[in-house]
Amino acid sequence: MRSALGVIRYTTLEAIRKGTLIAYFIIGTLIILVFLLGIRLSPEDGTSMEFFGNKVATREIMGLDLVNFWLLQLYGSASGAIMLFGLFGTAGMIPSFVEKGTAELFLSKPLSRASLFISRFTGAVGGISLNIVFFTIGMWLVFGIKLGVWNWGFLASAFFTSYIFACFFSVAVLSGIITQSTAVAIIMGFAFSLFSGILETRELVLYKAWDNAIFHRTLDVLYYITPQLDAMKNSAGTLIGTLEIPAARRLANIPESFTILPFVYSTLSATALYSLSIWYFKRKDY
Repeated sequence: MRSALGVIRYTTLEAIRKGTLIAYFIIGTLIILVFLLGIRLSPEDGTSMEFFGNKVATREIMGLDLVNFWLLQLYGSASGAIMLFGLFGTAGMIPSFVEKGTAELFLSKPLSRASLFISRFTGAVGGISLNIVFFTIGMWLVFGIKLGVWNWGFLASAFFTSYIFACFFSVAVLSGIITQSTAVAIIMGFAFSLFSGILETRELVLYKAWDNAIFHRTLDVLYYITPQLDAMKNSAGTLIGTLEIPAARRLANIPESFTILPFVYSTLSATALYSLSIWYFKRKDY
């Protein structure tokens, strides 16, 4: 543990010892196996899809062919689950990092506090990212080999989901480093995921709750200075497929095509939160 790579390796092994990464790996593997065994092209016509012998309707759903619609739903479900269950697996990494005894062990190494913090964060997020990449590649291969659909946008979603989690994790990190409590870090992460989702509806819902310009601008400021989880997820989802029903897109606040802006705003806000966490860690006497 004399280098940053050593801290990253130690953090990843810690998650493995706690069973976090192993549990996610097992769950992901089981889902991949279910689809591997369950889906196939119908032997009758060679074009329609079957799931464990049951024919699945071939009609388009909201402008998307059935297979890409399934992939879009898989992406939405998997990315949402990763945000929340990934939080359980990593939220304790920072509070445990600054516990008495553990903090002294890390701080005795020839690394600056900023390097230690970044290495610890990288190890935590990296472990979750490995599971995301494994699951995404596995499902991409299953749908490609079994159905002949190679959706490159779904494959790219592994990168975007990992990045969204890294931005989301910044809230739990700041909460954990200040309170030194895993429970508080998890609660704040859950609360922020709800808060971010509510802010995403501000124009359709919250603006109508109070027709006040100051209230509206306050909501806008809160939206742009915090990671935009739903906006990033919806933007990345358009690479898999785009819903062709405008009303459905507006209701879910889904753009017509991929836009980088939510990722830019979220990068700035997450960087600010991580910087604040590093500043606090450097000033705190452990």
